[in-house]
Amino acid sequence: MATTDHILIVDDDASIRAMIEVVLSGEGYRVSTVDSGEGCIESAHSADLILLDVYMGGIDGFEVLRRLKSSPESRDIPIIFLSAATEVQQRTQGLTLGAVDFITKPFHNAELLARVRTHLELQRLRVSLQQQASNLQAANECLQREIAQRQKAEEELRVKNRELERFTYAVSHDLRSPLVTIRTFLPHLVDDLAKDNSANAKQDLALINTAAEKMHALLEELLMLSRAGRGVLVPEAVPLQDVITDALALVAGRIDHRGVRVDFPRTSLIVRGERARLLQVFQNLVDNAVKFMGDQPAPRIEITAQLSCEEIQIGVRDNGIGIDPQDSDRLFDVFEKLDRNTEGAGMGLALAKRIIEVHGGRVWVESDGPGRGSCFWVALPQEQVQCSEHRETV
Repeated sequence: MATTDHILIVDDDASIRAMIEVVLSGEGYRVSTVDSGEGCIESAHSADLILLDVYMGGIDGFEVLRRLKSSPESRDIPIIFLSAATEVQQRTQGLTLGAVDFITKPFHNAELLARVRTHLELQRLRVSLQQQASNLQAANECLQREIAQRQKAEEELRVKNRELERFTYAVSHDLRSPLVTIRTFLPHLVDDLAKDNSANAKQDLALINTAAEKMHALLEELLMLSRAGRGVLVPEAVPLQDVITDALALVAGRIDHRGVRVDFPRTSLIVRGERARLLQVFQNLVDNAVKFMGDQPAPRIEITAQLSCEEIQIGVRDNGIGIDPQDSDRLFDVFEKLDRNTEGAGMGLALAKRIIEVHGGRVWVESDGPGRGSCFWVALPQEQVQCSEHRETV
């Protein structure tokens, strides 16, 4: 019966090589023969099993075995020693070095064939088990990735649920106050109109209008927040100088009223993103810096930008009231306000964070504590810049 198994016979005795070749060829095996250890090392890579004489001229079988087992191409090939010696020490040495069996010369053909068949079958089983182990490992790694992804998704869902709870509470709380105002003064308005009391009616309408504007502003901020993480981003090359200049112009009234000095040296850096959204981010950061100056007698904002190998980092630093480092993370949560008495719904920083993350960037705040000012950092990926040791600061 023909077989695809290839057996390499290594013996310096031509008659033994010829005899073994006849026996194995008669069983359908493909057979090659060499007469030296050096020939064995050169030909071993194509063999499925090697019959190796222990004592030959040149390098002996033990050294051949060492070299074959040290090579990745031949270390897994089963090797059966052929030897006229029967000493236990030699057998032990061969098995220790990696031989799978010993056949003592002279041998019976049936014994030779039985051992060859057995070790070829064992080799096939080893290869099959290795493949199964490899498949199981790959499946396990895939499963671990799926578990990790599911755990990440579950954690993200828990975070979203907590955010939704805070969101629901904050919306209901912030909308309740103006609604109460409207419901309270509508009956007064009706009564004052019935009595033709125009002065009181104007006051009622002013209070109702203020409450309605507050609700409108809150709903507009909610819409902006929801839109920030949706839609397809269409980035373009935007000069950072133009974005910051426009942001400062939009907050110029507040800056002038508070008497804030703003330092922003000119820069030629280019960022990639949607101009309107990036403008919204820096407008919020500058506005936030002015808003929290406290009673600082010489309020100052310094805007800096620096270019690294991977990103542009823009900092908006102020000398205002500062932040407790423990509050730095929750500062970017939706509706998070460290001071409930300040204007706004507490969505400006959450909106800025969401917009920058959509751009593939990150936002963080640094502060040495209350009364020591803060610096809000925005980092945007800079894919077009060649990485070098050069670092630009403006």
